[in-house]
Amino acid sequence: MTNKNCSIVQDLIPLYIDNLSSRESSELIEKHCKECTECQNYLNLAKEKIKTNSQSEETEKKITESLNRQRKHKIIKRVITAFLLIVFTFILGFVWHIVYSNSPMATNCIEEYYGKEIYSELNEGSSPGSRQVLQPIIKKVEKALKFTGNEKNAKKKFGELARYTPAYSSDIDEAKVVEANVTFLTAKLYHDTGYLWIKYSQYGYEKNGELSIGSSDIESRITLVKYGDEWTAVNVMEAP
Repeated sequence: MTNKNCSIVQDLIPLYIDNLSSRESSELIEKHCKECTECQNYLNLAKEKIKTNSQSEETEKKITESLNRQRKHKIIKRVITAFLLIVFTFILGFVWHIVYSNSPMATNCIEEYYGKEIYSELNEGSSPGSRQVLQPIIKKVEKALKFTGNEKNAKKKFGELARYTPAYSSDIDEAKVVEANVTFLTAKLYHDTGYLWIKYSQYGYEKNGELSIGSSDIESRITLVKYGDEWTAVNVMEAP
């Protein structure tokens, strides 16, 4: 065979290996390689190179898949760790709140703030009908807890009860409270003065959606004065 034939055959060998050559070309290559040692060696080397490349690609693919699995496992591990940490922190805070809020130390601190005489009012009975008479005050406290305006408007709208509004009790001008409730504890009404003890919970968010207020089971004392036939809040006491 001439060098020209060898050149043609060697140009066709890549197509032959990939099974892309025509039947006539394949027969020509096979016949030529049987008679030409140089082209046969060229064919063998080409096949070996393709085989090696294929093995390298397969190895690289396996390595990539292994690395991806490792990364995935690390991400899952981090997510699980973060989740467990959040759950643990929540449980720890909840347990601390339950234990501390019911502990003698917490009670003593609150009693010290109010004074023993005032704090003992919680153990006294309520004046007959006081719960019903003071419903307007309680409802006004509920509205104050849910009020979304600023401190100036809160003071104008609720007077002393503005103390319960989110704007008054936090560093933000306005908040969106998603939950608030008030529980009547006890009350004493005299001729034109009295007091009301309540317990409330309040949860609010800033405009950006972050929690800014989170209070639960807060005891509060409201001093009352009667003007005409209406009871009015003139002071609010609440342990810090």
